[in-house]
Parts: sequence; C-alpha cells; structure tokens
Amino acid sequence: MPVVHKVHIPVQDEVNIVMPADAKVVMVGDQDDLIAVWFEHDNGPLTTRTIYIHGTGHPIPAGRKHIGSVQQRVYVWHLYEDA
Repeated sequence: MPVVHKVHIPVQDEVNIVMPADAKVVMVGDQDDLIAVWFEHDNGPLTTRTIYIHGTGHPIPAGRKHIGSVQQRVYVWHLYEDA
C-alpha cells in the first residue's frame, strides 16, 4: 500500500536525497521557511536522487524535468531532476 512521506531540503544548487526507487514526487511547498518535498512510494529498495534548485531567471541545463516550484518570501525556486 503506498505511503506519502516528506523531506525538507536546503536551498542550494543540488541536493541528494535517499528515497525508495519507486518514489513519485507529489508536491513541493514551503513549510516553516523550508522547502518540503512530499513523495509517494511502496517501500521499494532505496536509491539516491539528485534534486536541482534553480531560481527564476536562471538557466536550466538540458535533460532536466520540472518536479515543482515553491515560493519563499520574494524568491521562487524551481525544482528539477534528471530526465
């Protein structure tokens, strides 16, 4: 049975997160001034995934897919993964 979990990530260029390989990002948002990523999974084997954070107006390298955006005060952060 799927479960939804949450991780908080810092605002930096890239962040590595250990999560089940079958995890599907379902939402990103601001929670208490931290970026939160909610993901659904079935407790499969763990893998490390890299999330890239780009500010509005910053270039996005080819080969990345958008997984969500979040507004924090005057900034909007756009989260991507490798496609």
